[in-house]
Amino acid sequence: MLFSKRLLSPRRSGITIVSGCDRIRFKSFVNHKLFADVNGANYVWSFMLRREGMNPYLRKIEIIQAALGADEWVFWLDDDAYFTDFS
Repeated sequence: MLFSKRLLSPRRSGITIVSGCDRIRFKSFVNHKLFADVNGANYVWSFMLRREGMNPYLRKIEIIQAALGADEWVFWLDDDAYFTDFS
């Protein structure tokens, strides 16, 4: 499974924030989840295992494609990005 179910927000706001990584560098997923909760958005985080012979950056596209259709709006947020204004 591509998504961590424990970080899947059960909301129907019309927007889903998608993030992930292939190794934990930052605890930004805590910030992302809190932002989603405060603003009523859905949040999906994925731990993307590396595949031999596959460009790791293409994993983002797979994750986004899997999230499409979940909401009207889906956007990717890198694991090194943080929300600073929650309003």
